[in-house]
Amino acid sequence: DEAEREAALTLDYARREGATVMQLSEIENAMGGIALERRDYAAAQQHYLRARDLARSVGDDHPATATYESNLASVALALGDGAQALAMRRRVAEARARLYGADAPRTGEAWLAAAETATLIGESATAVELTTRASQILASAKVAPLRLRDARARQALVLVRAGQRQA
Repeated sequence: DEAEREAALTLDYARREGATVMQLSEIENAMGGIALERRDYAAAQQHYLRARDLARSVGDDHPATATYESNLASVALALGDGAQALAMRRRVAEARARLYGADAPRTGEAWLAAAETATLIGESATAVELTTRASQILASAKVAPLRLRDARARQALVLVRAGQRQA
């Protein structure tokens, strides 16, 4: 695929030119995104793992580490490992709580992503619990109106799928 070849060439060039660890992790993450779009889950997983490991080398709680972990959760879900995906989404939410604070919008959005994952794997009670947590955070957070409306729509969808609200 032309996009992946270009990304691989970019990565090689960046290494030769002395790119920072975080620049290299961003390139690996982008390559993971390309592979994920192509549904090449094995390649996506490898790129996201390398991106996460590079970010961790800067510090376990580097914000990018949580992002790459979230991307790995998407791959786990696509590969049918819902339990692993949910565990990863929970770790992402916990990491965001440490990084940004328990009541930060990014933390609420991470809990909402965990709720969506729980819904997709049929864990309705967990989905409702996590949606409630996300809702409490996002309701008190200062977020842009469109971002809040999107979060509320996602919360409603989780609850409908979990059978807690009428469509």
